[in-house]
Amino acid sequence: MTKGPFNPMDMKSLLCFAMMAKHGSLTRAGIELGISDSAVSQRVRSLERHLGTKLYEARGGKVRLTEAGRRTMTLAFRIFDQVAELEEDIRDHEFCGTITLGAAAPVIRHQLTDILGEFRENFPNAALRLLSQPSVRTQSQVRRNDID
Repeated sequence: MTKGPFNPMDMKSLLCFAMMAKHGSLTRAGIELGISDSAVSQRVRSLERHLGTKLYEARGGKVRLTEAGRRTMTLAFRIFDQVAELEEDIRDHEFCGTITLGAAAPVIRHQLTDILGEFRENFPNAALRLLSQPSVRTQSQVRRNDID
């Protein structure tokens, strides 16, 4: 298999390999991933073809990693840690910025109080700006996309 700019490594294959290396077993990797051990085996073989090297040897139901397999396992765990960090970072900063709401004073005072507290709790990275103004003005600003 030739490697080029449009042939990236299959992350599912790398995950199957990492779970197999972690558990020392194709069967236990399959159980953790919710797939068959033959599917794990096929994915790992695909990764070996992609990398151009043997990553493990199976003997008596046990998996023994080659030197390349040990290096791949170490790097795979680092990659998955970084992916988890990326997902967490993006999720934590997904709702940031400023939201501007306009409403009449009685609406803000009586209907939005509980909602605003809940909003701040659920979206701590978002800033909230309230404009107390007549409903006609709020409607006009919403139509012009001046406020949210």
